[in-house]
Amino acid sequence: RKAKEVSDTENFFDECKRRVYEMSDQYVRRLMVELETGGNIRMEDGRPGDLWYKSCVDLLHSRFLKEDFAA
Repeated sequence: RKAKEVSDTENFFDECKRRVYEMSDQYVRRLMVELETGGNIRMEDGRPGDLWYKSCVDLLHSRFLKEDFAA
């Protein structure tokens, strides 16, 4: 029983560690884009409730044509 608890705890820790590394890698990549563009591109997490989110979605829909990327 104790071995099962230890195993479960280790598995939980490994999963948490994996998620933290994955998130930190994403943030580093986002910051590198901002750095490489001199701050001209700023990466932010967006949610549909954010004021700027809908305007960005509308802009993408107006400029992106999936036919241009068909194989």
